[in-house]
Amino acid sequence: MTEKQYSPLDKKDKFLFPVALALCFVFVDFVLFAKAIGLGFTLAYVLSFAFSTVYLLGKNQKPSPIGVVYGILGVASSIPVTLYNDSITQFLMPILAFGLYVLYCVSYTDEKQKFGSYKIMTASFKALTSGVFRAMPDVVGSVKAGEKKD
Repeated sequence: MTEKQYSPLDKKDKFLFPVALALCFVFVDFVLFAKAIGLGFTLAYVLSFAFSTVYLLGKNQKPSPIGVVYGILGVASSIPVTLYNDSITQFLMPILAFGLYVLYCVSYTDEKQKFGSYKIMTASFKALTSGVFRAMPDVVGSVKAGEKKD
């Protein structure tokens, strides 16, 4: 008798997957294909930030206090992109906002002990590179398991 393989994704993951795809569409449409980055960036950033917060809080995880500060500063740094139309603001503030967003998301992980030192940069880089690809076998396995049990 073969052993049943179950998906590592829970019901919340399966429900929020279409929401994440819709957010990707909003981000691409509002930011990458817009003639001016402005309000589209701020809306896409705030929606992505809210989605990430709801998703991560539902996983019974809490950010560190400095992570909350990073999150607030990230949202605040997305606002000048809407308010000011000069090229320096349009270039630098999204970079700052994304950097703070990464630090906010990393504050939910086991890398919390590295906050306050230079090691947070390596933790963030690891989360953006190898962390993304490390989860790919789980995604592929969950899709295959979902096909087997309908």
